[in-house]
Amino acid sequence: MKKTILLAFSAFALLGTALAQNSNVSVSNLSSNSYFGGYNNNTKMITGINFEILADLKTSSLATLDDFEVSLYLWDGNNPIKIKTYTISGMHQASAMDYTNESVDLSQVSNLADGQYRLGVWANSDIGIPQPPDDGSDNAFLIKVDDDLNKSYINFTAGGGSGNGIEVTTKTGISMPNPLSADQLSLIIQSNSLTSVAVYNVIGKQQDLSNLSEGIYFVNYIKNNEQYSVKLNIQ
Repeated sequence: MKKTILLAFSAFALLGTALAQNSNVSVSNLSSNSYFGGYNNNTKMITGINFEILADLKTSSLATLDDFEVSLYLWDGNNPIKIKTYTISGMHQASAMDYTNESVDLSQVSNLADGQYRLGVWANSDIGIPQPPDDGSDNAFLIKVDDDLNKSYINFTAGGGSGNGIEVTTKTGISMPNPLSADQLSLIIQSNSLTSVAVYNVIGKQQDLSNLSEGIYFVNYIKNNEQYSVKLNIQ
């Protein structure tokens, strides 16, 4: 799986790019190649995002393409909104590049309005983003959950996200910076004598506190015989 090189967590129309682009790149419109797992409005997470980028044979030789961008976007029926951007380097003509099990935290998208959206993938090429950006025959394509339109709507409402630079004060009066590092979290747990601490990722899988990577987590713990839970952004 290719890793994200550039993240653009800001809401703006998909207009232009600073990189040289290639008109022969596109998004695979096969539901078996481009799809997502779903959206949880409690966690604000879109998860299980899979997509495939294709490069046509533009010349007689299998040349390396210039660096180009691919973006995930939300589509409200009027305007596309970038929510995550990847820079693709070293892709060859007549090849495919797959991204698997990607995720986006919509609580990190600035000024995202409440509403109903569809998720799409845009191969940012010379031909520009089509309007509307929802046709699988061009370079921007709306993807589905289980190839089912009814499951594919993202109903977003603000609130409850992790936020940036926000201090979380739990019901026990413990203040935690948010985001914070795994080391900071460990220190807070030790200094406040928290017990039965369990850390879960956004899909509910328990994690090892000493080996947390960057991401959103739910921390459950006991203080003074009371059980609490807090959502934190580990960076």
